[in-house]
Parts: sequence; C-alpha cells; structure tokens
Amino acid sequence: MYNTGNAGFLTAACNPNRTIDTKVVLNMDTAVNLSTNDIVSYKVVYASTGGKAFTPGSFVASQFELSLNKSSSIVSAINFKTAVINSLSLFAGIKVTFDMLYVPMGVFYLDKDGVNDADDGHVGITATDIPPVLHTEFNSSILTLPCTIQEALNTISTKTGLTISVKATDFPNLSVELIESFSLVTTYREALMYIAEALGGFVTMGRNGEICVKRCFSGLVELGAVLNENYLFSVKKQESSVKPFQYIG
Repeated sequence: MYNTGNAGFLTAACNPNRTIDTKVVLNMDTAVNLSTNDIVSYKVVYASTGGKAFTPGSFVASQFELSLNKSSSIVSAINFKTAVINSLSLFAGIKVTFDMLYVPMGVFYLDKDGVNDADDGHVGITATDIPPVLHTEFNSSILTLPCTIQEALNTISTKTGLTISVKATDFPNLSVELIESFSLVTTYREALMYIAEALGGFVTMGRNGEICVKRCFSGLVELGAVLNENYLFSVKKQESSVKPFQYIG
C-alpha cells in the first residue's frame, strides 16, 4: 500500500465515477512529461526473474511495455534513434476534488534494444524495473564476514547508490550473522536474492525505484484496519506457481 498523504484520496478512489489518468516521464537530460494524449497504450507484466517459480529468494521484476503516438507534437519532437533515455517513471492519477493526484507506479530502465521506432505511427518502448547497476559484478570482498544481514544490505546500498527498504518487523532475523561466503554470487542482483533467501523473503523494486525485500506470508489480509487511511491499494498478482495461500505482500 502507498500512503498518498491526502485525506480525500481514498474517497475519490472508491467512487465509481472517479476520474483517472496516467502520466509517463522520460528521464533524459531534460525530463519529458507524456500524458494520455501522447500514449497509445501500456502494460506492466510481473514475473520472477530467470524463469524460475516464485520461491523465497526470488527477484520479482516488472516489464513495462509502452506505445507512443508519433502524431503527438511532444513525441514527434524526440529523435528516439539518438535520444538517451536514462529511465522512465510511471504515474497513476486520480482526481481529488479539483486536482489530479499522481502516485508513482515504478521506475523502468531501457536496454539497448528497448526502443522500436516503427513506421506504423507508433513508437514502442520496452523497459524493466531492475536498475542496470544490479547487473554489475558483485565482489564479496566488500563485506567483512561474518556480518549481520542488515550490515550486508547497508553495504550493498552504499555500493549501488540505491535505497534498500526492509521492515525489521517482517524480518526479526536481520541481526543474524552471515558466515558463508558469496562464492557462487556474481552480480548484485544475485547477492540480494541470496540474502532474501536467508531471510525467507523475496526481492522486488518499489514505486520510487528503491529495492524492497519483502516477506512471503500465509493467511488473509485484513483491510478493515486501514480503510480510513490514505492509501492506494496495490494489485496483488499471483503466478501459477504460487500456492493459493501465498501472497506477494
């Protein structure tokens, strides 16, 4: 759940006549804001990386597929063959009273073949929410073993420049010491998966591009206690490999 900080947001979100909107920001040398007039369609697909079933230690990633309208003056002004797009930010908006309130839905990164500037009047962009730095080489020498799981996460955060969000209330074993080496780990992504497995959780990326280590839990989710709070409820997806009582929380 995401705290919007706006008291009227939940009322507006639950209104069957609500007004919604989408915004995409191309993070370039100068940020480019794209509205629904520039966007033909988009979808976000969630999956556990590596083609593996969702288990403790998984990295659940998102792929963002965006189609832009080349007849838009904003889109047509961009030379996608030479433009350097550092990342894309997706926002969902709901009109609260007279103003559109946008909440972040993720930060996505392109690979070298992420743009398809076709001749059909559309520009296709494909990106994932895994920051490129997580694909770089991980050297276990940056850790002084034995160290606690929390210390390992703090070191990785410092080295990658990325915030790591992990709730101590979800993982009381953050103070447990890691003794074994990371000899089979080659990238920062794999190091995070290794640590998440030790915690009994999984890794995913947050709405603002932060790394999130979350737990797998069983049972029903009680929503009654937060109905009076200002939250945007997240869509919880289950893969076919996830048992019915397991939720991605």
